[in-house]
Amino acid sequence: MQFVDDPIAYFAADGAAMHALSPAEAEPLQRQALAYRLTRLLPAIAPLAALAEAQGLSADIALDDAPKLFFPHSIYKSYDPAWLDARDFPRMSRWLQAFTTVDLGIADAPAFATIDAWLDWLERDRRLDVAHSTGTTGRLSLIGRAVDDAVQRHTRNRVVFVDLMKAHGMAEADMWYHIVWPGAAGGRSAQQKMADGARIMSAKSPDDFTALFDDDLGADYELYVVRARLARAQGRLDLPPPSAHVAEKLAEADRRQLNFAAHQEQMLRRIAELRGQRIMMMGSPHSLAAIALAGLDRGVGGSFASHSAHITVGGLKGRDEPPAFAATLERFLGRSIAVEGYGASEMNTGYLRCPAGRFHVPPWVVIWVLDPADGWKPQPRDGVREGRGAFLDLAFASAWGGLVTADHIMVDYRPCDCGRKTPSIDTTIRRVQDRDDDYGWIPADPRAMSAALDRLREA
Repeated sequence: MQFVDDPIAYFAADGAAMHALSPAEAEPLQRQALAYRLTRLLPAIAPLAALAEAQGLSADIALDDAPKLFFPHSIYKSYDPAWLDARDFPRMSRWLQAFTTVDLGIADAPAFATIDAWLDWLERDRRLDVAHSTGTTGRLSLIGRAVDDAVQRHTRNRVVFVDLMKAHGMAEADMWYHIVWPGAAGGRSAQQKMADGARIMSAKSPDDFTALFDDDLGADYELYVVRARLARAQGRLDLPPPSAHVAEKLAEADRRQLNFAAHQEQMLRRIAELRGQRIMMMGSPHSLAAIALAGLDRGVGGSFASHSAHITVGGLKGRDEPPAFAATLERFLGRSIAVEGYGASEMNTGYLRCPAGRFHVPPWVVIWVLDPADGWKPQPRDGVREGRGAFLDLAFASAWGGLVTADHIMVDYRPCDCGRKTPSIDTTIRRVQDRDDDYGWIPADPRAMSAALDRLREA
C-alpha cells in the first residue's frame, strides 16, 4: 500500500496532485488502507485490540465504523502518575509499549534517574521518538512513534510546504530559510518538535537555526514547573522539592531570566547578520512580537529577502493578541508570508492553511466530526459539518492513527476556493477542556473503552 506507506512516492512528490483527489476519489484507497493497517496493528497494539474485541469489530470494517476504534486524546496520559513520580520506568515502558509496534526491549533496559534519560534511551537505543505535551493538567501526554515514522512525516510536510509556497509565487529552489526561534534550542515537547521539524523541512543546513537560548529544557523540568504553577493556583504547598536534576534545570532557568537581555541582544546581533537573506520566524505570538519590537528599536528589520515568513505556534494561551501584531511583523520582516498550521501533540500530520484561509487534510488522513447531541456519532462526510474533530492518519505505521481530539472544528468536504478538492478545516477551532479520566465523548462503546484501559493497566 504505497498510498499510505510512502504517499510522497505515490503522488510523485506533487503536493498539488495530493490535493486534487476529492474525498469520493480517495475513499476506495482509504478503505483498503484501513484494512491493511488494522491487519498489522490489531495483533500489536493492546488497547486497539481490546476496543475491537469488545465491539465485535475486525480489520475488515467499513470506513465509517473506524471511529469506534479511535483513541481519545487523553489516553496518552492514562498511566498512573505515581509510576512517573517514583521513576518506575520499567512500568512506564510497558505502558508505552502497548501503543507501538517498536520493540522496546524492556527486559534489557538500564535504570534511569530522570524522565529525560529514559526518553534519550528510547530514541537512541530503541529508535522510538517520543513527544510530550505541555502537561497543563499536571500530567504529560507521551506519544511514541518509530523514528522512521517521524522522518517520513518531515518528508511529507516538506512536499505540502512546497505546494503552499508555490501558491505565493515562489520557486522551489528558493524555499529555504534561516529559522529564527525565540525559545530553547532543544526539547521533546510537541512545540519544540515543530521547531525541529521546520529546521529539517525548511533550512538548508542544521546551522541555519538561531535560538534565543542554547539549553534543552527537558521533560522533568517542564512537568515540575507546570505542577508548581497548578499548586500555586490552588493554594497548595504540598509539592515535593525538586530532584537534583530539576533543581539544576531551575537554576539554569533563573540564569536565563537574569541574563535575558543579553540573550536577546545576542539573538538580535545574529539576526542583523542575516540582512538580505530569507528568514522564517517561529514562536508564540508574544515571543515573535517581542523580538520584532526589540529588533525595530535597534534598527534591525525591513531588510530581509522577499518571501521571508513567520509561523505562530502554541496559540495565545488565554492572553490577548499582542497589539498591532500583524503590522509589527510586517514592519520587521517586510512583506512576509504567514505560514499557519493546525495540529496536535497526538497527530502525525500537520495541516497548513491555504491561500483561501483553510487547513487542508491530505488524502492519507480521513476526518470526521462527532455530534455531541447524538451520542458522539460521526456525522456524514459531506457538505459542511461541525463538532468534535476525529482523525484517522493512515500513514502512521508504528502506532494507531485513529484519534478523537480536544478540538471543536468545522469541516468543509466540498472543493475549496483555492482549487484544492481535499476536505478543509475552518480556522475557528475551539479547544475543549476534558477531564483526564473522562472518556464519554468518543464513539466507542463505554464498555469497550473500559476494556482498553484495563488492557493498558495489565500491560
